[in-house]
Amino acid sequence: MKNTVDELQHQIQLMLAIFDSISDGVIVADEKGNLTFNQSAERIIGGKVDTVLEQRTEEYSIFYHDKVTPIPTEELPLVRALRGEATDEMEMFIRTAAKPEGVYISANGRPIASPGTTAHGGVIVFRDVTERVRAEEALVRAFAQGRLEVMDTILHNIGNAITSVAIGVGTLQEQLVNDPLIERLSALSKTVEAHEEDWGDYVRHDPQGQQVRPFLLALAADFVEQNRELIRTVERVNSQTSHIVDIVRAQRGFDSKAMTSKDVNLRQAISGALKIVQDSFASRGIQTQVNCDDAPTEIRIQESQFNQMLVNLLKNAMEAIDELKRSGGLKEQPRIEIRAYVQRDFLVLEVQDNGVGIEQKNLKAIFGAGYTTKREGSGLGLHSAANFVTSSGGKIQPLSDGYGTGATMRVELRLNAASAETSA
Repeated sequence: MKNTVDELQHQIQLMLAIFDSISDGVIVADEKGNLTFNQSAERIIGGKVDTVLEQRTEEYSIFYHDKVTPIPTEELPLVRALRGEATDEMEMFIRTAAKPEGVYISANGRPIASPGTTAHGGVIVFRDVTERVRAEEALVRAFAQGRLEVMDTILHNIGNAITSVAIGVGTLQEQLVNDPLIERLSALSKTVEAHEEDWGDYVRHDPQGQQVRPFLLALAADFVEQNRELIRTVERVNSQTSHIVDIVRAQRGFDSKAMTSKDVNLRQAISGALKIVQDSFASRGIQTQVNCDDAPTEIRIQESQFNQMLVNLLKNAMEAIDELKRSGGLKEQPRIEIRAYVQRDFLVLEVQDNGVGIEQKNLKAIFGAGYTTKREGSGLGLHSAANFVTSSGGKIQPLSDGYGTGATMRVELRLNAASAETSA
């Protein structure tokens, strides 16, 4: 008998040791709601209580993921387990006196019951997901900050296009309302009317009448030239209007709130990003070159964040050129080259400029939020781009030999099997 008791005690001690050694938090409730915590559970949530109902006290508050809405007691995974219900991956925010800053957990709950019987207890197993949630929140903030950078660029370029349209429309209005050719034609009409009875003699013998023919030829030539100018003005207005449409159409790729990946045409994405910054590049005389011959036609990626990354990289390159030009160091045609190719299982995307370059001491710091050495720019665009790349399992690396040597932003994005085929 003693051996049996000793063996049972040994088994109990072994089970308790295993219970406390589990890295996930475990809380067990008996049918009366009395709780047993393992050490990980106490560590994660900062203490323990005696019964399920005590969890509703101010010292032990449990909320939904929003950290504001309390979870009703009857919806708690452990209470549901006592009712015989299972819960999977329920995320909760718990704030205790020991952890006033709170902690996010993901919990699974199961009833404890013998086969064919009702539940006579419950258990939840949970893990601390605070670090993951904080990282997701930081990513959302970075995305929002980077989006502001992109929207600023979009609005700036749309504003430039609208200004060009307004100037063109004003030119058309001025030409049509105050047209000297119409006044000349009106004067000719009055002359014809005054000499309606003797028109033949007038144009043959009268010195003024003899000027009618060269007057008509000159007037016709002026009308032809004016018509050409009107056509050029209309074409400029039409071009700028089409450009606004292109910008708005490209901007739609930034609007998706879905965080899931989709197949994105790489060339169209790059073309859309270039349309966003087209006016800014044109006003600076920046030449662009795109080489995607060795890149896949499509990549599976989160579209809006990828598009945002492209614009922010282009905008960063433009600002680097501005900075070098401002210091008087730009001695050649400003240019930005975009290259895309496959290397192992990664899509490599490089944006190279001949701008101010990056000092070696700054290479590791440039992706920090708000970090910038340029007179213009907030430093948020590169931070947002870097967050997107790293959260996608990729890498981003600045390459530069120092001040005045230009720079290359090198992005590596992981490819899946479906998007790894290069175009012919």
